Amino acid sequence: MKKSKRLRVNNFYFLFLSFFIFPWQAYSQSKRYKITFDCSLSNIQPIKVPDSITMVRNGDSIKIPWSASSKIKLNTKLMVIEVVANDKKSTIKVIDKSSGWGDDSYKKMPDSLVYQSTKWLAFTKGKIKKIPFEKEEYLFAKDIKTILGYRCSKVITLNYKGEKEMESWVTEKLPSTIMPYSGSKPMKGAIMESRNVRTGISYVATNIKLL
Repeated sequence: MKKSKRLRVNNFYFLFLSFFIFPWQAYSQSKRYKITFDCSLSNIQPIKVPDSITMVRNGDSIKIPWSASSKIKLNTKLMVIEVVANDKKSTIKVIDKSSGWGDDSYKKMPDSLVYQSTKWLAFTKGKIKKIPFEKEEYLFAKDIKTILGYRCSKVITLNYKGEKEMESWVTEKLPSTIMPYSGSKPMKGAIMESRNVRTGISYVATNIKLL
């Protein structure tokens, strides 16, 4: 009698797991996201500005000090990137090519970049090429900010020389496979914003959707 009752309880528990717990776990692990990034070139370039200018009025020369800045900030939108990812795989594609780069630069880009099984692959006209990982080191800072409603922490990337290469903002609430560029290993979460401090190229998430 006791065994029969215990068997019924075990069967009920198994049915509960089968109908409620296991499907929910599978659903949560297979969530797919579509994230749109703006890729821009933002840099500060020095320009030559004279200390003063000379004006001639009624035959007289007047020297006037010139107070303009000696630097100019450039901000050019290069393209829009779309990342579709779950916790195991991500695919990067360019969906809008702005006029920031010439057509020749866009022609050299692969059709898509895929991160899967701890490796990066580039797909170009049916050909597949493996992309090696960069030799990088991540430093996790205490800085916090919110991007698209997600709490993000600052991560600094050092290159193989130990020099500062990237500044990124990462959220642990989304899969770590979400990366707007290739060649890097996943951080502790999704990259929502990143900027190369040497080149000035930045990636900023502008929209996110659960598929």
